[in-house]
Formats: sequence, C-alpha cells, structure tokens
Amino acid sequence: GEAPILSDIKVLAHRLRYFNAYGPTEASVCATAFRVSDEYAKINEIIPIGKPINGLAIVLLDENNELVPKGLRGQIAIAGIGLAHSYYNKPDLTAEKFIYSEVLKDRLYLTGDVGYWDHENQLIFIGRIDDQVKIRGHRIELNEINTTIVALGLAEEVETLVWQNQGEATLVCFLLKSKETSFDKIREKLVSQLPHYMIPHSFVFLSEFPV
Repeated sequence: GEAPILSDIKVLAHRLRYFNAYGPTEASVCATAFRVSDEYAKINEIIPIGKPINGLAIVLLDENNELVPKGLRGQIAIAGIGLAHSYYNKPDLTAEKFIYSEVLKDRLYLTGDVGYWDHENQLIFIGRIDDQVKIRGHRIELNEINTTIVALGLAEEVETLVWQNQGEATLVCFLLKSKETSFDKIREKLVSQLPHYMIPHSFVFLSEFPV
C-alpha cells in the first residue's frame, strides 16, 4: 500500500472509524495499526502507523542490525507469529531478509522501511532505505521530504531528486499541482518540520508529471 494523504485522512476520520495500518506481505500483511480520531487528524500533520498488533513485535535496527536508541531512526524489523517461513526457491534472499537476533532471541524480518518511535511510543513511518541519499555528510530520506510537503497541503504529489550541479549534490523538488507558488513561503513551512539539510534547494512546479 501507499502512505495515506493527510487531507483524505481528515475527511475519513470525521466520517468513519479510521485506522492507519502498516505491514508487508512477509508479515501476513498487517503488522501495526493506529486509530486516527477526528480530533487527532485535525491537529496533527504526521500520522503514526501505530503499535504492533497482538502476536507481533517491532524493533528498529541500525546498519549493523543492532538496536537503535529510542527516538532515533532505524530500519523497521518485525518478529512474531505472523512471519513468513521463506521466499519460495530463493534461499539467498531469504537469508538476507530473515535473520536471527541473538539479543532478542527471535527471528526477524528486515522490511527495508525506515521509522522512529515518537514521544507517545507510536511508530512513525519515514520511507524506504533505498530512498536514502548522503549529501555533505548527512543521510537524507527523500520520501520524508515528499510526504512532509504533501502532509502540509503544499502539493498533491511530490518527487524529490538529487541533482549534480558542478560536482555538488543538491536537492530539487518537483511539485504537482502546488497550492503555493512562493519559494520562500514553501521553505518557511518546511523549516518548522525538517532539518535545514533536508530543505530542497530548488522547486519546480508542474501541472502533471511527464510519462
């Protein structure tokens, strides 16, 4: 599935019992869930994917598959009764994605997704490890920039790319059907949500993405 759009969440949470759920196929589809109340949706820009459902556990790991301290970002790993046994006829991929943790004394599935625990111990999904880039020593999740811009209602869809300019890597953000066309105002809103090194250097406004 895809990360939900905040404007859609606000409408649905007002009308229905809305849950933001997360989980890969390898963990029997649903691994976490968060009930989004109408009040919560009105005052929050970031919606958690919640806590693990019964029978499953979630941990966050660093590049060496060690546990990260609370509050820091890490790869989402899932343990529990819902894990798949293996990939059919793919032993190498199985060995790469399903590991045994000596610390937890349990089998883990490495999702390739990145997240962190917020101050209420709810899991926040950021994006994919594959989306990480390194610019001037800082690790940056491109999808976190995209989802933040959409969550702030600044555009319907967003794609952020790394652009090489005279040997220097910069962030260029493409906004589809943007509701704000002032570079300064967009940056002003992003500064309150993202660290300075994740603020795009340039913005390009599009009516549609090229095919």
